[in-house]
Amino acid sequence: MINPHRRRWLNLLLVAVVVFLMIILGLRVAVGQTCARIGAWYHQREWTAKQLNNYRYIARISCFCGEEVTEPILVEVHNGTLASIIYINGKSPVTITSFNELRTIEDVFDIIRNATQEGADHISVTYDATYGFPSEIHIDYRFNTIDDEISYSIKQFEVLK
Repeated sequence: MINPHRRRWLNLLLVAVVVFLMIILGLRVAVGQTCARIGAWYHQREWTAKQLNNYRYIARISCFCGEEVTEPILVEVHNGTLASIIYINGKSPVTITSFNELRTIEDVFDIIRNATQEGADHISVTYDATYGFPSEIHIDYRFNTIDDEISYSIKQFEVLK
């Protein structure tokens, strides 16, 4: 049997460890958000410097959403503005607003910026080595919430004349 004095110290130690872990986990989230924000800022400068105003890419959203959201789409941008968004499979135009975040590459950078401003618990971004745009984004807004994760994928990027 543990004497009361020793039990008190063990309880205090346990509380201290729990508080320490909470601080570390909270700090880890803040550091992750800061790194995501700095990475987006750096790569967006790289993207902007290339002055690419005409391009197309295939995008896909992965989430616990309906099929009309998770179907791959082809996005085409002319003179820096959205020219068209169509579904790859049926070649039909996209009419839902779920793809507002994927209109231009600048909008894709905004996804990262918005996630950091909203305090997402986890943000992971992979950038294209050639052009600097985000090619993969994974966001978990709350670790302890089910089905709030979302991922964006940009593939087959092509500069248009």
